[in-house]
Amino acid sequence: MLIIDDLLLLPAQMLWKICEGFRDETDKVLCPNEEQIKEKLLELQMLLESGKISEEDYDAEEKKLMERWRFLQEYRKKEAGK
Repeated sequence: MLIIDDLLLLPAQMLWKICEGFRDETDKVLCPNEEQIKEKLLELQMLLESGKISEEDYDAEEKKLMERWRFLQEYRKKEAGK
């Protein structure tokens, strides 16, 4: 009876593992870690200094990156408090 149960549940278990994999990959893309944000800020600074982007573009991109960084910090504080 246990073998039959395992066979019947196998498709659902495989689908669950696939969904977890998608979630993990999406988290990596949408929620970068602090090191990735720092690297992007450094790259942005280099682009500004080399004249490849304007001061306005720099300010807009820096604002977005800093908002992501603050969100990441708040998220980690909430997760640590659970």
